[in-house]
Amino acid sequence: MIPGPLLLIVLPLIAAPVVYLVRRWTLIASALAAGTSLALGLACLRLPLDAPATFLGRPVQLGQPVVVLGRELVLQPAGASALGFIFVLGAVLFFLAWGIPQGRLFCPVGLVLLSAISANVMIRHLLFAVLALWLAALVSAFLIQGDRHDSVRGALRYITMHTLAVPSFLVVSWLFDLYIENPDNLAPLRTFAILLTLGFSILLAVVPFQGWVTAVAKDAPSLGTALLFSAESVAVLLLLASLLRRYPWLLDDPLLFQVLTWGGLLTVGVGGLMALVQQDFGHLLGYGVLADVGGMLMALATGSDLGVSVALALVGFRAVSLIVTGVGLSAIRRRTGSDAFADVGGAARRQPVATAALILGGLSLAGLPPLAGFAGRWALLDFFVPEHTRWCWLIFLAGCGVAVGYLRGLRATLAPATVEHEDEQTQSEPVITAVMIGATLVLTTALSFNPQPVFSLAGRIVAALGLPLP
Repeated sequence: MIPGPLLLIVLPLIAAPVVYLVRRWTLIASALAAGTSLALGLACLRLPLDAPATFLGRPVQLGQPVVVLGRELVLQPAGASALGFIFVLGAVLFFLAWGIPQGRLFCPVGLVLLSAISANVMIRHLLFAVLALWLAALVSAFLIQGDRHDSVRGALRYITMHTLAVPSFLVVSWLFDLYIENPDNLAPLRTFAILLTLGFSILLAVVPFQGWVTAVAKDAPSLGTALLFSAESVAVLLLLASLLRRYPWLLDDPLLFQVLTWGGLLTVGVGGLMALVQQDFGHLLGYGVLADVGGMLMALATGSDLGVSVALALVGFRAVSLIVTGVGLSAIRRRTGSDAFADVGGAARRQPVATAALILGGLSLAGLPPLAGFAGRWALLDFFVPEHTRWCWLIFLAGCGVAVGYLRGLRATLAPATVEHEDEQTQSEPVITAVMIGATLVLTTALSFNPQPVFSLAGRIVAALGLPLP
């Protein structure tokens, strides 16, 4: 009998070197990576946790705990749903990397990243869960850097900020051990809350710790950005939820939720305002993500099951928006060699399908109808209207700021082509690329009219978490 935790961690690690060896054959590498990720995603979503099942011809029990180096790993219902989403997302991105290349390291490193995130979700000890997340950040540096040789800013900032978050959790683990030994001493609990708030503020990119988001969006392959900003958000939210479930007395200290509330408001405002003045699509994407993250933080800070469900749903719709934006941005970067507004003149005529995906994906990230992001933004506004109408205006204006940024980008793509791109005006987009981009456009439109699958998955995760929230 194969324990589920070992399957989810080891199988991607086995597939990664195989994918790396065949990386020159993009179709084979993408197919192997996507097949592995899709199989694991469907297993998490469909196979029972409490009974044996057959997976790839072998008996497996996903919910069977396993002890590795003295630490227990177990796949619980909430983790199974979350990892199912993450692995299916990875499968979609790996498949798209066939027609829209993301660099030779994208698929193998992406598999290792999914393995590390799986370990983070299943480890039941705070310290080792954080170390698994830090390991995922180290691996992500290779994904962010890819084939670039001109800049290391994105990878360096990503590693630096995640490394700065680790000491807070290390001290928290030590303080909790002290509290267990002497429960009458309540002094460490305030320090406990302060350090947790600092650590999660860094991981969730609360202003002023947001610099790594725009740097990654600028330097990383566009589909890699979609994977990082979606999978990591789910992992961090689950880590926070597991702490609240294990230590419900954290709810007695309002510091964490106060920081999430005011930090979310500030993050929304900064994201929307800065998106207005950007001069390239990379930084614009980063600030669009930042505005969306701010809304997620505000929903999370309400301390209710519905708020957590809305926060998780926002991550799902954000992932779809980033996929659509990513395929368009990748195609334009590949032909133009730049994403600056000054360099993409004529892109709308050279690459109409890619340009449509880039702009519509960005407008979806801004929450405009009839696109997938609108469903998440509408749920967020509907959640806050009864008691926090002013917050709704801020969220709405931030979305308008992101939308105006992408409309400015659209105007740049409609401008006359620069001299160096005039000879490309008659070249059409590759058929494979156009078909894949078109499929993502269909996906975002379909989810706008039927967003229930995303809301259902978010509700399923929240119900399985069993948080001690009012």
